[in-house]
Amino acid sequence: MGKRTRGTRKDREDYSVLLESMQKEKADLEQGVLSQTKPKPEPMPYTPSPERQRMLSNQNIQYALVTRGSGFYIHDKSCPSLKSVPDFAITWLEDYDPQAFRCTLCEFKAYLRLGAKDPGRSRDYEKLYHDFRFHTGILHNIYVENNMRTELIGSDTLKIWGKEDTWLIKRVPSTERDLELYHNNYKSRRDGTRKFIPGYHLQYVGNSRKRILDIVASYTYDGHKSAMKRKQVFSSPQEVPPEISRSSDPVHIPSLLSRLFAWLKSLFHS
Repeated sequence: MGKRTRGTRKDREDYSVLLESMQKEKADLEQGVLSQTKPKPEPMPYTPSPERQRMLSNQNIQYALVTRGSGFYIHDKSCPSLKSVPDFAITWLEDYDPQAFRCTLCEFKAYLRLGAKDPGRSRDYEKLYHDFRFHTGILHNIYVENNMRTELIGSDTLKIWGKEDTWLIKRVPSTERDLELYHNNYKSRRDGTRKFIPGYHLQYVGNSRKRILDIVASYTYDGHKSAMKRKQVFSSPQEVPPEISRSSDPVHIPSLLSRLFAWLKSLFHS
Protein backbone atom coordinates (compact mmCIF):
# COMPACT_ATOMS: atom_id res chain seq x y z
CA MET A 1 0.00 0.00 0.00
CA GLY A 2 1.15 3.53 -0.67
CA LYS A 3 2.44 5.68 2.07
CA ARG A 4 0.05 8.32 3.42
CA THR A 5 1.17 11.81 4.27
CA ARG A 6 -0.48 14.34 6.52
CA GLY A 7 -0.48 18.06 5.89
CA THR A 8 1.22 20.15 8.47
CA ARG A 9 -0.44 23.00 10.33
CA LYS A 10 1.53 25.47 8.29
CA ASP A 11 0.21 23.99 5.02
CA ARG A 12 -3.39 24.27 6.26
CA GLU A 13 -2.90 27.92 7.17
CA ASP A 14 -1.47 28.65 3.69
CA TYR A 15 -4.50 27.05 2.00
CA SER A 16 -6.95 28.98 4.14
CA VAL A 17 -5.29 32.25 3.18
CA LEU A 18 -5.43 31.31 -0.52
CA LEU A 19 -9.12 30.34 -0.27
CA GLU A 20 -9.96 33.63 1.42
CA SER A 21 -8.12 35.55 -1.33
CA MET A 22 -9.97 33.68 -4.09
CA GLN A 23 -13.36 34.35 -2.49
CA LYS A 24 -12.53 38.04 -2.23
CA GLU A 25 -11.53 38.21 -5.91
CA LYS A 26 -14.78 36.47 -6.90
CA ALA A 27 -16.83 38.94 -4.89
CA ASP A 28 -14.98 41.87 -6.45
CA LEU A 29 -15.53 40.45 -9.95
CA GLU A 30 -19.27 39.92 -9.39
CA GLN A 31 -19.57 43.43 -8.03
CA GLY A 32 -17.87 44.81 -11.14
CA VAL A 33 -20.14 42.87 -13.50
CA LEU A 34 -23.22 44.04 -11.65
CA SER A 35 -22.06 47.62 -11.82
CA GLN A 36 -21.54 47.32 -15.60
CA THR A 37 -24.96 45.74 -16.24
CA LYS A 38 -26.85 48.12 -14.05
CA PRO A 39 -29.76 49.48 -16.13
CA LYS A 40 -29.49 53.08 -17.22
CA PRO A 41 -32.20 55.43 -16.04
CA GLU A 42 -35.07 55.72 -18.50
CA PRO A 43 -35.43 59.06 -20.32
CA MET A 44 -38.14 61.37 -19.19
CA PRO A 45 -41.40 60.83 -21.12
CA TYR A 46 -42.23 63.42 -23.80
CA THR A 47 -44.74 65.96 -22.62
CA PRO A 48 -45.94 68.53 -25.16
CA SER A 49 -46.49 72.07 -24.07
CA PRO A 50 -50.07 73.25 -23.40
CA GLU A 51 -50.04 75.20 -26.68
CA ARG A 52 -48.94 72.14 -28.64
CA GLN A 53 -51.52 69.97 -26.89
CA ARG A 54 -54.18 72.43 -27.92
CA MET A 55 -53.04 72.32 -31.55
CA LEU A 56 -52.77 68.53 -31.69
CA SER A 57 -56.27 68.13 -30.27
CA ASN A 58 -57.74 70.64 -32.76
CA GLN A 59 -59.52 68.62 -35.47
CA ASN A 60 -59.02 71.40 -38.00
CA ILE A 61 -55.24 71.32 -37.65
CA GLN A 62 -53.79 68.71 -40.00
CA TYR A 63 -50.15 69.65 -40.65
CA ALA A 64 -47.13 71.35 -39.17
CA LEU A 65 -44.79 73.61 -41.13
CA VAL A 66 -41.29 73.57 -39.67
CA THR A 67 -38.66 76.20 -40.35
CA ARG A 68 -35.26 74.64 -40.91
CA GLY A 69 -32.48 76.89 -42.08
CA SER A 70 -33.78 78.79 -45.08
CA GLY A 71 -36.41 76.18 -45.99
CA PHE A 72 -39.80 74.99 -44.80
CA TYR A 73 -40.79 71.35 -44.30
CA ILE A 74 -44.35 70.04 -44.23
CA HIS A 75 -45.14 67.36 -41.62
CA ASP A 76 -48.20 65.39 -40.69
CA LYS A 77 -49.20 66.73 -37.29
CA SER A 78 -48.57 63.30 -35.73
CA CYS A 79 -45.00 63.04 -37.07
CA PRO A 80 -42.71 61.75 -34.27
CA SER A 81 -39.85 63.99 -35.43
CA LEU A 82 -41.83 67.02 -34.21
CA LYS A 83 -41.04 66.02 -30.62
CA SER A 84 -37.55 67.42 -31.03
CA VAL A 85 -38.72 70.66 -32.67
CA PRO A 86 -39.34 73.66 -30.38
CA ASP A 87 -42.74 75.32 -30.50
CA PHE A 88 -41.41 78.59 -31.91
CA ALA A 89 -40.19 76.79 -35.07
CA ILE A 90 -43.62 75.29 -35.89
CA THR A 91 -46.51 76.86 -37.78
CA TRP A 92 -49.68 74.78 -37.49
CA LEU A 93 -51.71 74.44 -40.70
CA GLU A 94 -55.19 73.34 -41.68
CA ASP A 95 -54.24 72.78 -45.34
CA TYR A 96 -51.35 71.04 -47.03
CA ASP A 97 -48.64 73.35 -48.37
CA PRO A 98 -47.47 71.94 -51.73
CA GLN A 99 -44.56 74.39 -51.94
CA ALA A 100 -42.82 73.11 -48.81
CA PHE A 101 -40.25 70.32 -48.69
CA ARG A 102 -41.67 66.96 -47.65
CA CYS A 103 -40.67 64.98 -44.57
CA THR A 104 -39.81 61.45 -45.68
CA LEU A 105 -40.78 60.06 -42.27
CA CYS A 106 -44.43 61.13 -42.39
CA GLU A 107 -44.96 61.86 -46.11
CA PHE A 108 -47.14 58.81 -46.67
CA LYS A 109 -49.44 59.57 -43.74
CA ALA A 110 -49.68 63.22 -44.79
CA TYR A 111 -50.95 62.18 -48.22
CA LEU A 112 -53.61 59.93 -46.73
CA ARG A 113 -54.75 62.70 -44.42
CA LEU A 114 -55.03 64.98 -47.45
CA GLY A 115 -57.05 62.78 -49.80
CA ALA A 116 -58.05 59.39 -48.36
CA LYS A 117 -61.62 58.98 -47.12
CA ASP A 118 -60.35 56.25 -44.79
CA PRO A 119 -56.93 57.43 -43.53
CA GLY A 120 -57.19 55.07 -40.57
CA ARG A 121 -56.41 52.17 -42.90
CA SER A 122 -52.85 53.33 -43.44
CA ARG A 123 -51.38 49.82 -43.16
CA ASP A 124 -53.79 48.49 -45.81
CA TYR A 125 -52.93 51.44 -48.05
CA GLU A 126 -49.23 50.80 -47.56
CA LYS A 127 -49.57 47.16 -48.59
CA LEU A 128 -51.79 47.90 -51.60
CA TYR A 129 -49.56 50.70 -52.89
CA HIS A 130 -46.59 48.38 -52.52
CA ASP A 131 -48.43 45.78 -54.63
CA PHE A 132 -49.35 48.47 -57.18
CA ARG A 133 -45.76 49.76 -57.20
CA PHE A 134 -46.98 53.25 -56.43
CA HIS A 135 -43.97 55.21 -55.14
CA THR A 136 -44.28 58.51 -53.30
CA GLY A 137 -43.99 60.46 -56.56
CA ILE A 138 -47.18 58.79 -57.81
CA LEU A 139 -48.91 59.49 -54.50
CA HIS A 140 -47.90 63.15 -54.77
CA ASN A 141 -49.45 63.20 -58.24
CA ILE A 142 -52.69 61.66 -56.95
CA TYR A 143 -53.25 63.63 -53.77
CA VAL A 144 -51.39 66.93 -54.23
CA GLU A 145 -51.13 67.71 -57.95
CA ASN A 146 -54.59 66.44 -58.95
CA ASN A 147 -56.49 66.67 -55.64
CA MET A 148 -57.95 63.19 -56.05
CA ARG A 149 -59.83 61.37 -53.32
CA THR A 150 -59.34 57.68 -52.63
CA GLU A 151 -60.97 54.85 -50.72
CA LEU A 152 -60.10 51.18 -50.28
CA ILE A 153 -62.60 48.59 -51.45
CA GLY A 154 -61.75 45.41 -49.62
CA SER A 155 -58.02 44.83 -49.54
CA ASP A 156 -57.15 44.69 -53.25
CA THR A 157 -59.05 47.53 -54.96
CA LEU A 158 -58.46 51.28 -54.96
CA LYS A 159 -61.38 53.60 -55.66
CA ILE A 160 -60.45 57.03 -57.03
CA TRP A 161 -62.57 60.11 -57.62
CA GLY A 162 -61.31 62.13 -60.58
CA LYS A 163 -62.68 65.40 -61.92
CA GLU A 164 -66.18 64.09 -62.58
CA ASP A 165 -66.06 60.30 -62.54
CA THR A 166 -65.17 57.37 -60.33
CA TRP A 167 -62.53 54.78 -61.15
CA LEU A 168 -61.29 51.47 -59.77
CA ILE A 169 -57.73 50.16 -59.95
CA LYS A 170 -56.92 46.50 -59.47
CA ARG A 171 -53.80 44.42 -59.92
CA VAL A 172 -53.93 41.67 -62.55
CA PRO A 173 -53.31 38.52 -60.46
CA SER A 174 -51.47 36.60 -63.19
CA THR A 175 -48.83 39.32 -63.66
CA GLU A 176 -46.44 41.26 -61.45
CA ARG A 177 -46.78 44.73 -63.00
CA ASP A 178 -50.06 44.96 -64.95
CA LEU A 179 -53.00 46.91 -63.54
CA GLU A 180 -56.64 47.16 -64.59
CA LEU A 181 -58.47 50.49 -64.68
CA TYR A 182 -62.28 50.47 -64.52
CA HIS A 183 -64.56 53.42 -65.28
CA ASN A 184 -68.04 54.02 -63.85
CA ASN A 185 -71.01 53.18 -66.10
CA TYR A 186 -73.42 55.81 -67.42
CA LYS A 187 -76.08 56.37 -70.08
CA SER A 188 -76.04 59.35 -72.43
CA ARG A 189 -79.19 61.46 -72.69
CA ARG A 190 -80.52 63.29 -75.73
CA ASP A 191 -80.02 66.66 -74.09
CA GLY A 192 -76.27 66.04 -73.94
CA THR A 193 -76.15 65.11 -70.29
CA ARG A 194 -75.71 61.63 -68.82
CA LYS A 195 -77.10 59.43 -66.10
CA PHE A 196 -74.80 57.35 -63.90
CA ILE A 197 -75.81 53.72 -63.51
CA PRO A 198 -74.38 50.99 -61.25
CA GLY A 199 -71.26 49.11 -62.22
CA TYR A 200 -67.95 49.68 -63.95
CA HIS A 201 -66.46 48.81 -67.31
CA LEU A 202 -62.85 48.02 -68.16
CA GLN A 203 -61.05 51.08 -69.51
CA TYR A 204 -57.38 50.10 -69.61
CA VAL A 205 -55.08 47.15 -68.94
CA GLY A 206 -51.30 47.55 -68.86
CA ASN A 207 -48.25 48.41 -66.80
CA SER A 208 -48.08 52.16 -67.45
CA ARG A 209 -48.85 53.92 -64.18
CA LYS A 210 -48.51 57.26 -65.94
CA ARG A 211 -51.14 56.31 -68.51
CA ILE A 212 -53.57 55.31 -65.77
CA LEU A 213 -53.13 58.58 -63.90
CA ASP A 214 -53.40 60.62 -67.10
CA ILE A 215 -56.74 58.98 -67.92
CA VAL A 216 -58.17 59.54 -64.44
CA ALA A 217 -56.85 63.09 -64.11
CA SER A 218 -57.88 64.39 -67.55
CA TYR A 219 -61.22 62.69 -68.24
CA THR A 220 -64.34 64.84 -68.56
CA TYR A 221 -67.63 63.95 -70.20
CA ASP A 222 -67.55 67.00 -72.50
CA GLY A 223 -64.01 66.13 -73.54
CA HIS A 224 -65.09 62.57 -74.23
CA LYS A 225 -68.00 63.73 -76.43
CA SER A 226 -65.72 66.04 -78.40
CA ALA A 227 -63.25 63.22 -78.97
CA MET A 228 -66.05 60.93 -80.18
CA LYS A 229 -67.28 63.58 -82.62
CA ARG A 230 -63.81 64.00 -84.07
CA LYS A 231 -63.52 60.26 -84.40
CA GLN A 232 -66.80 60.08 -86.31
CA VAL A 233 -65.79 62.94 -88.60
CA PHE A 234 -62.47 61.40 -89.54
CA SER A 235 -64.05 57.99 -90.03
CA SER A 236 -66.42 59.42 -92.73
CA PRO A 237 -64.59 59.95 -96.10
CA GLN A 238 -66.98 62.67 -97.30
CA GLU A 239 -66.35 64.73 -94.18
CA VAL A 240 -62.57 64.50 -94.09
CA PRO A 241 -61.01 67.98 -94.44
CA PRO A 242 -59.64 68.54 -97.99
CA GLU A 243 -56.13 69.28 -96.80
CA ILE A 244 -55.75 65.79 -95.35
CA SER A 245 -58.09 63.82 -97.67
CA ARG A 246 -56.74 61.03 -99.79
CA SER A 247 -58.44 59.93 -103.02
CA SER A 248 -58.35 56.30 -104.09
CA ASP A 249 -58.94 57.24 -107.77
CA PRO A 250 -55.81 58.06 -109.88
CA VAL A 251 -55.58 61.66 -111.03
CA HIS A 252 -55.36 61.91 -114.87
CA ILE A 253 -52.83 64.53 -116.07
CA PRO A 254 -52.76 64.94 -119.95
CA SER A 255 -49.33 64.37 -121.47
CA LEU A 256 -47.56 66.97 -123.63
CA LEU A 257 -48.00 64.80 -126.76
CA SER A 258 -51.73 64.37 -126.29
CA ARG A 259 -52.14 68.10 -125.81
CA LEU A 260 -50.19 68.70 -129.10
CA PHE A 261 -52.50 66.34 -131.02
CA ALA A 262 -55.51 68.10 -129.59
CA TRP A 263 -54.14 71.46 -130.73
CA LEU A 264 -53.46 70.24 -134.30
CA LYS A 265 -56.92 68.73 -134.44
CA SER A 266 -58.44 72.03 -133.50
CA LEU A 267 -56.57 73.77 -136.39
CA PHE A 268 -57.89 71.46 -139.10
CA HIS A 269 -61.44 71.65 -137.78
CA SER A 270 -61.49 75.40 -137.42
